[in-house]
Amino acid sequence: MIRKGNRAVLLMVALALSGCNSDCMKAKTEEMRTLLENKLKIGDTRGKVDVVLKKAGIAYSYDRFQNRYQSTIYNSKCGDDKATSIYIYFTTSGRMQKIEVRETYTWW
Repeated sequence: MIRKGNRAVLLMVALALSGCNSDCMKAKTEEMRTLLENKLKIGDTRGKVDVVLKKAGIAYSYDRFQNRYQSTIYNSKCGDDKATSIYIYFTTSGRMQKIEVRETYTWW
């Protein structure tokens, strides 16, 4: 039987070991947002966006159904359930329309 005081310590240890830190990806998310907002502007071509993403070392894919590039960046120190997600939307003529960079959380 675990006493009340020991349960609190056990819970704190479990949370620390699980990497449960809500701000874990905040710095990476802000870094990516700043980089993309400084290097890209509305109306840029898909080619320019490709160059910026490749120079930054950001792996991405194209979602043809939503006409966007997308990337998910994980940090092993933060666990598998936290990431930075990047979405770059294009117009039908292939010009950049919008950038979204946000912290995301997944549950398996």
